[in-house]
Amino acid sequence: DSMSRYSGIKDEIDYYEVDLPDVIDQKAGLLERYQRRRRGSVLPTLLKADLNELDMVRTALHGSIFSEDAKKPLVRYKRVIIIVEAVLMYLNKENVTPLLKSVIDSSKKHSGSVSLVFSDRFPGVFEKIDKVDADTDAELELNMRYRDLNKLERSCAEEFLHSIDNRLDLVDWMPKPGRARHQGVARVVSR
Repeated sequence: DSMSRYSGIKDEIDYYEVDLPDVIDQKAGLLERYQRRRRGSVLPTLLKADLNELDMVRTALHGSIFSEDAKKPLVRYKRVIIIVEAVLMYLNKENVTPLLKSVIDSSKKHSGSVSLVFSDRFPGVFEKIDKVDADTDAELELNMRYRDLNKLERSCAEEFLHSIDNRLDLVDWMPKPGRARHQGVARVVSR
């Protein structure tokens, strides 16, 4: 069981989960029961926020993770790993980039290395792939430049990631079938 594997180093890892308030209330009950059965397991700190409400997310993160308290060191973590799994596709498209930018910018202030681990669908990327089969000259030229749709999709994903942070580099990529099509790891190392 993955949570109990880390119980020996639980003092070295902070693990947070952000979700809708109603969902967090349900998860809290489930995790309490889990904790009673598996004492010593590492459980996440649950944070309530609607990911479509950027101010609500900032408040949740800055109140729990990214303290601006002058008594605490600004760089608190060696690494911050942000995991998004099948959630971005349900957000309002115009909120995805500002949300990820805010979380990554805050993480960079508190860590030397920030990784975004994702299995999701980036807004706009799939729509660009769909246009490749169109009959216009511009899309035909795009298709000729990227004969391999995987290369085109990767390029579009990199463009999306760079819109969040121009130093957010895609280090691993593996598209897969299904709604949460974009899968991989992107990383930015603070300088």
